[in-house]
Amino acid sequence: ILFFATFPITLFFLFFSEPLIEVLFKRGALSSKSVELVSEALSYYAFAGLFGSMNYLLVYSFYSLRKIRAVISFMSISLLVNICLGITLSKLIGIGGITLSMSISSCLLFSLFLSSLSKEIGWEVKDWLPKIALRCIIQTTVFCLCFGLYTWLPLGEALRLVVASISILAGISLLSWAFKIEEFTWLIGLIKRR
Repeated sequence: ILFFATFPITLFFLFFSEPLIEVLFKRGALSSKSVELVSEALSYYAFAGLFGSMNYLLVYSFYSLRKIRAVISFMSISLLVNICLGITLSKLIGIGGITLSMSISSCLLFSLFLSSLSKEIGWEVKDWLPKIALRCIIQTTVFCLCFGLYTWLPLGEALRLVVASISILAGISLLSWAFKIEEFTWLIGLIKRR
């Protein structure tokens, strides 16, 4: 459910980072060059949010198993990788290198947590991958189509962003309903119960 909810946000930051920053912040001292730099940093940071949210959940899994040393070890490795990559990548690609290093270290931390947890509880990652792949394909397809719609619409920047966002939400909902994605069904049930 967490992946199903956060992957579209990641895609949104990847596809729409520049128009989002432009609509929200391009005024006053924030020039076109500044918008370009901030949107580049945001697009590189997109996967840090995705893996960071899942790492948050996995940390609690390790706490419940009383594996605190593993949490500290994995986080220390991730921090060192983040620092080394941040220094290296910032010299190579500028400000985007810092946020890219955060995404890579979050992904590494997720991989460490997931592989250790699968050994700990006997859970196979390969059982999970086909489901995740279907969700990724559905959501990425919707984003590609909606980004095409966004670039084609002859409206103002803010209005195009709103139309694209509503189209994305509608498209993901429709395809999730059509493919009977269980996370979507669960979320609809949760909304109906409230």
